[in-house]
Amino acid sequence: MLFSLNELKRLAHLNDEVTIDQVVKAINSIGFEVEGYSVFAPVEGIKFGRILEVIKNPNADKLNVCRIQFDDKERIIQTNANNVEANTTVIAFVPGSKVGDITFGAKELKGIVSEGMLSAPSEFGIESSLLRDKWNDGISRYDIEDIFLDPIKELGLNDYMIDVSILSNRSDANSYYVMARELAAYFKTEFKAPEIKESNLDTNLNAVAGEEKSLVMLEAKNDFDISIKEQLFLAKHNVKSINNFADLTNLT
Repeated sequence: MLFSLNELKRLAHLNDEVTIDQVVKAINSIGFEVEGYSVFAPVEGIKFGRILEVIKNPNADKLNVCRIQFDDKERIIQTNANNVEANTTVIAFVPGSKVGDITFGAKELKGIVSEGMLSAPSEFGIESSLLRDKWNDGISRYDIEDIFLDPIKELGLNDYMIDVSILSNRSDANSYYVMARELAAYFKTEFKAPEIKESNLDTNLNAVAGEEKSLVMLEAKNDFDISIKEQLFLAKHNVKSINNFADLTNLT
């Protein structure tokens, strides 16, 4: 079972000072076995930016020159993607930012200096096949107005994934609910079960007692949307994001 360190800490009410090594030690101490853990997205220094203007590079047929406002300054970044538009929010690898061992810098492209690279989530080290097609089609655009936010925190990229072997007699621990409750007991924090609202679902379905002893139904309103952060949360567990209804079921 794969567990997100961030999500375990949130549910178990562990403070920021609790490290990945301490959580791994705790999981091993309470009777489970950690097979290993890894960084989810090895990125540093990326920024949200608001595109102010897009023009063609006069010296190249396929290069678009984007004038972008970031939290610290305005930059020019070039891209060959055709879906860049003014008044949209993007994420960029600005000079000094990193992915893995690669550090980005400014570079002259066809007579114009490009101060970084625009990105899609697949360029954060995330398997592109796990993401919806829209996030793999050119440059990704985000429904975020505040460019002062940190994309790494906002999208949950600053995370470790912990691979835990679950004992056959503890199949209940194949869930965040149980593992977080165990960690809360270990660290002596207060575990609060998620609030469950009373349903107002009306259905014509009839259930007849048979092999199964219980039936769980999931109610959702038609206007809900699965955020990119939630889609990336599925990707952390090697679950493909498909559509809002399938994703909601998998998140649950």
